[in-house]
Amino acid sequence: MVRKQKAMRATKQAAPAVISEHDLQQLDQLSRILAPTGPDVSAALQFSMTMQRLRALMDQDNIKQAIMGLRGFGYRTDKDWDRDRKQPGKGYAYDITRDCIIAGLTKGAALINVEICIINARCYLGKAFFWRRLDEILGLGNWYFVHDDFRDCPGGTEVSSKIRWQPEDAQTWNEKAFVCHVKSDPYSSLDQIKGKADKRCGAWLLPIVAGGGYFPQEPDDDHTTKIHPTFMAEVARGLASERPAKPEPDFTVADLRIALCDADIKEEKAVAYLQTNTVHDKPMLTGDSLDDLTPQVLDVLADRLDSFLVNLEREE
Repeated sequence: MVRKQKAMRATKQAAPAVISEHDLQQLDQLSRILAPTGPDVSAALQFSMTMQRLRALMDQDNIKQAIMGLRGFGYRTDKDWDRDRKQPGKGYAYDITRDCIIAGLTKGAALINVEICIINARCYLGKAFFWRRLDEILGLGNWYFVHDDFRDCPGGTEVSSKIRWQPEDAQTWNEKAFVCHVKSDPYSSLDQIKGKADKRCGAWLLPIVAGGGYFPQEPDDDHTTKIHPTFMAEVARGLASERPAKPEPDFTVADLRIALCDADIKEEKAVAYLQTNTVHDKPMLTGDSLDDLTPQVLDVLADRLDSFLVNLEREE
């Protein structure tokens, strides 16, 4: 045990490795003899050296304190609170926290807005990461998810969802029917289940539109399919050649205007209310007219029309 502790201290205090450019070139030349079509060894070793330098920097006391100060706000862990959620938890050891954060950074996650989650001492990407990347690639309002069927299944809930998206310059929408399994228990709320389903849908869609790899979602998730990049390229080509027409929502802006008229509510009042309220952390209305409502928001309004009208009547 003493020997193990000494070895751990020695490893932690070891200086970052440095490999000369000449040695890296020789490694690449020799590796190409063994595998002519394989990737360069130097890229992996340069990545390793960068990781070691990053670890050394993050071990400095001022940076360490700043990182630990972000726990619960910039990133979250499953040890932020005790089991009864009454007292703050002790969290993970800093070595685990640091390496999980580095793992998240290598996937393009930010150290804010809970894009990085640490669960079972492993790094998982939060739904905020997928939403930000989809907004960056497709544009705000050019993608959304609809969850319309929930069924109990062993270990959780089976959610039937529809994934809809289009590039900014496209005139038609792509649509994918998607069934995902999320962990839940009798105390899980519908919003919690929908939030997990949102992340599953985002994890499926992001590699398709970004051309990336597989993104880990939750521990013990036996139902997630890993998507190979070659398969994703074939899917993207197929979608480009067979794009379905833009789906027509069951509940339209015209239906909303009729409901407002029947309730004797002015359209300007509804516009102001929608501009100041959010759905999935996004404004329900970003424009100045009901005609700017997205199909996603119209679906939400159709499900909650009565409560929406009641809230409008209460507004002064």
